[in-house]
Amino acid sequence: MKMSMNSLRVLLCALISIGFATGSQRVTVVGHRGNSQYAPENTLIALEAALLLSDGFETDLRFSSDGHVVLIHDEWTNRTTNATWRVANHTLDELRTLDAGSWFGPQFSGAVIPTFDEAMELLARYPGKVAVLDHKVESLAPSIAAIVNKYGVADRVIASCWTPTQLSDARQYLPDSSRQVLTNTVPVNTTSYFAQALQQGAAGWSALYSQLTPDFVRDAHRRLLSVVAWTVQNLTVVDELMLLGIDGIISNDPGGVKVAVTSYEYPSPPPSFLPSDDSAVQRATVIAWVVGPIGVFVGAAVGILATALYLRWHQRRAYFTISEGV
Repeated sequence: MKMSMNSLRVLLCALISIGFATGSQRVTVVGHRGNSQYAPENTLIALEAALLLSDGFETDLRFSSDGHVVLIHDEWTNRTTNATWRVANHTLDELRTLDAGSWFGPQFSGAVIPTFDEAMELLARYPGKVAVLDHKVESLAPSIAAIVNKYGVADRVIASCWTPTQLSDARQYLPDSSRQVLTNTVPVNTTSYFAQALQQGAAGWSALYSQLTPDFVRDAHRRLLSVVAWTVQNLTVVDELMLLGIDGIISNDPGGVKVAVTSYEYPSPPPSFLPSDDSAVQRATVIAWVVGPIGVFVGAAVGILATALYLRWHQRRAYFTISEGV
């Protein structure tokens, strides 16, 4: 067996890459109601723009009067269409006659209120992207489960739930999908709050970004719960959220935020990862953060050196064995 210097270089590069990866943190960025800063919210064109520019889209789900799931945020249609109708009082065919684009700009004239089926069909065309589903009403999970499974995207949708009932339904009907608590505020005492969410099957939290605190994010992470911030409309807020150690951002400008997140450089270590109430643990965490990556490199170098020496010894031993036989 013989290992060339090129092979050793390839192995070293791979180990160095692993070392860099150990210090990274991925923050998922999705478009709030699609790329809603540049296209009419919750329309297919806004959703696809978010898929192209970021990690996915967030959208709002409601029922039409005949039981179809449609994408619209408000209970009434007047803010985003050319009529003042209560969504739940009209059939899908009636809702589809409304113009859902002209309010945003004449170039979007004729855009319609999409169905959930159309949104999942679109998501399926973008492998690796995600959809965050804001449950605006109860009993959605049983109705959307078949469509999610139809397009094979169960592992790429996140049920975002306001109520315990919605969480329970999502856990039952969307067992292969992630679930998160959706809230406007966060509590000061998180122990019972997180315990209840975990019992209900939540895997994370989605909260108004201005309400998030270092303590809340830290306590969530201690329970392996992710934290998503919404709705970020100003890029100057991104640095503050990254320092908090959040896991996801929902933004009206997902493309801009994605660029800001990708180019962001964490201090060493990110402050939100440090316990604020224990200086000894804090010092230990800093040491571990600094020494950890060094240990990876040193360990990799020692391993490569040992391997090279062994291979060289083995090669020489084989040579002498052959020579003696001759």
